[in-house]
Amino acid sequence: KDIRENIGNILKKCELFDTYRGENIPQGSKSLAFSLSLQSEVEGLSSEFVEDLIAGLLETLNAKHGATLRN
Repeated sequence: KDIRENIGNILKKCELFDTYRGENIPQGSKSLAFSLSLQSEVEGLSSEFVEDLIAGLLETLNAKHGATLRN
């Protein structure tokens, strides 16, 4: 829900494709991997625009859920 609300109408598909708990993941946490398909009906999506969009999404997910991007 938060991903859809943050990305908006250019999000065409959001799919959770992996959940992992175990080595290198803190106890009580899990790693979730999502595939996002973005498409604009009006204009092309630049790399800079998409990077800024994902950065904003990560900030929202961190603030609401304590989520972090795993390196």
